[in-house]
Amino acid sequence: MTIPVVFGLDVGTTETKLLITRPVGDELLAVSAPTRWRVRGGAFTEADPDGLTAGWLGVVHAAAVR
Repeated sequence: MTIPVVFGLDVGTTETKLLITRPVGDELLAVSAPTRWRVRGGAFTEADPDGLTAGWLGVVHAAAVR
């Protein structure tokens, strides 16, 4: 049996979130983890592409093992 689902991924300023719902909006699963940032001398903050990728892959993995 298959169940249609909708995946939403948000790489936000504080958290990376994954939400899985049914097409009608019923929430099936929500997983989040802190978004990875690097602070450079207190003057600015930047995101490392590899760190962002590892972050959203980690959230997807956490959802997959539930």
